[in-house]
Amino acid sequence: MGGAPGLDYQAVFATLASMHRGKSDAERDAIFADLQLIERAALEEMNRTD
Repeated sequence: MGGAPGLDYQAVFATLASMHRGKSDAERDAIFADLQLIERAALEEMNRTD
């Protein structure tokens, strides 16, 4: 523990629901998967110790 926190997924889901109302479930799933990739890379970078 003690590393950078990840995203607040409740906020992510609320934002996706409000911003992407006309999108299909598959499109929203793809957006969410992309966001998770970005989050993972950011957390790795923030928690890196050189």
